[in-house]
Amino acid sequence: MIMRIPKRILVLSLSFLGASALACNLTGVGSDRTTPLVATLTPPPTSEFIAEESAAIQEFFVQEFDSGIPEAWSATSDWSIGEGTLSTRSAEAVLEILGEWQDMSLFTRIRFESEGISLVFNRSDSGAYAINLSPEQISLSWQPVGGDPEVLSNAQVGIDSDWHDLVLRQTHGKLEVWLDGQPALKHFNLGLSPSGSLMWVSESAGKFELDRLVIAPPGMGPGAPTPTVASAPVNLDLAIVEVSVEASGELVVWLISHGPESTQGRNLGLSISVAADDPALAIIRDPLPIFIDREWVNLFPVETGIQLDESYAGQQVTVSLQAFDFFDPETTNNHLSQALPLSAD
Repeated sequence: MIMRIPKRILVLSLSFLGASALACNLTGVGSDRTTPLVATLTPPPTSEFIAEESAAIQEFFVQEFDSGIPEAWSATSDWSIGEGTLSTRSAEAVLEILGEWQDMSLFTRIRFESEGISLVFNRSDSGAYAINLSPEQISLSWQPVGGDPEVLSNAQVGIDSDWHDLVLRQTHGKLEVWLDGQPALKHFNLGLSPSGSLMWVSESAGKFELDRLVIAPPGMGPGAPTPTVASAPVNLDLAIVEVSVEASGELVVWLISHGPESTQGRNLGLSISVAADDPALAIIRDPLPIFIDREWVNLFPVETGIQLDESYAGQQVTVSLQAFDFFDPETTNNHLSQALPLSAD
């Protein structure tokens, strides 16, 4: 049995610097009647992603070095903390973050005045990957245990002594490296999704500073992990094209982004909940990360992870969506509810 939800088209306008109530009409495809749709403001969901600065290492975290190095991390003695910045001048400084990250998005803000630094990741008994940075080049390499490093990808860039944003996106064996919001490196590990700990290494004498380190869920994009405050509200138009139930019973929401260029490259969170005539059938889904790519204006599905079975057939089901800035939920506070009758085929 396949349950389907009739196709609907609507537009959700998001304001990232102060939201307001929104009212619009929803017209059913193939129907001559219009269903009123009202979006109202509700408190943003609590994100379980951000960990306290002093907490032990967790799967995902934000570290801005305001209160020192977490006890669960391993660091050589040549690091110092000052005004929220971790720094060293040693040629042998190492900062290790233990964990088993596999699919993830890593954000870090760095600056250095030396011959080079390295971000080592997916460290295991067989070897590790490394992003190597010098003033003239950025490269991605595989460093096997007991063997010579293999350069997988490299690019000629100019890296001065100012602050730079480095982003690593790793999903199902696909590695992407971004520098200052621009794609720099890419590599595919076909059939392999490695995991392991992280380590920053200072390769030569000279100043090396870390201002921020963020490990976020996979799917986060190459923007800075905290939004840049603008002088005026920035609007992003998301169109919900269809809400459907797959043969497996999973609820899928199809979206399309029509946002202006100034809003692209944002990391959104999408909170989804389902209510039915029977209160026992209510479902609340933890916020999902969604990245609005700089060139992403095509139709894309959001697999909600919500399973609907035959218990929902004949029920009046309300699907509620709440979109917010993933790294700063309070800047976006919009809620949209849509009532949809489920039918069984």
